[in-house]
Amino acid sequence: MVPESHHLKLEAPGLQAMAPQTDDRGAGMQIFQLASVPRNGVLTLTVSGLPTRASLGKTIATVLVAALVFAALLGLRRPRVEERSEDRRERIFGRTGPMSNEHGGPRDLTMRISQSGGVN
Repeated sequence: MVPESHHLKLEAPGLQAMAPQTDDRGAGMQIFQLASVPRNGVLTLTVSGLPTRASLGKTIATVLVAALVFAALLGLRRPRVEERSEDRRERIFGRTGPMSNEHGGPRDLTMRISQSGGVN
């Protein structure tokens, strides 16, 4: 019995090919019959061709692995620095206005601690 999908060819003296059949899973099988070999006789069987298997699963797995590696490389890439922090601060304050007091200067956000320990 040789699976048809493997594309193997058998040769031997007295080898006869029988009608192809299917196995339990529905795969085609080549069936061969060989004449009896006498006691202490020599059986010479030549197998030619390369066995092949479906490579679709291997191809899909390779594509998925390549996609994962590519996505990981994209994730590791640092974003480009588009503007300096001073430019960004200027853009933000220009839109919302700087924090300032009634005199136009920056607001004093420090707290003073009095002698008594309280916060002023």
